[in-house]
Amino acid sequence: MKRLKHLLLHLSILVLVACGDSNIVSERGVYWKSELESRVPIGTSREEALASLKKIDANAFVNPLSDSISTNLETVKDDGFACKDWVITANTSFNSNGVSGHSIASVGRCL
Repeated sequence: MKRLKHLLLHLSILVLVACGDSNIVSERGVYWKSELESRVPIGTSREEALASLKKIDANAFVNPLSDSISTNLETVKDDGFACKDWVITANTSFNSNGVSGHSIASVGRCL
């Protein structure tokens, strides 16, 4: 039983390493950060931001738990061993003056 746990741990690590973020995903993340900063600049109202983000992702939505807008930006294909593609997402946050920033993340769809 102990040996099986050890084997599963090594396999998990292998999958995580094989599913590492590729260069194209990082490059697209940088692109989208710049694009969002120009399309939805700091200070943009929540309503204007949601309208602009819905032009990128019709399913963009206000997340009531974090009081932010979540947006799926792009799916990037990957030729990696374990991951078939990556979904690049954005989280647009607000303060009393409107948009306060954008954060970009990527989630791999892996085996």
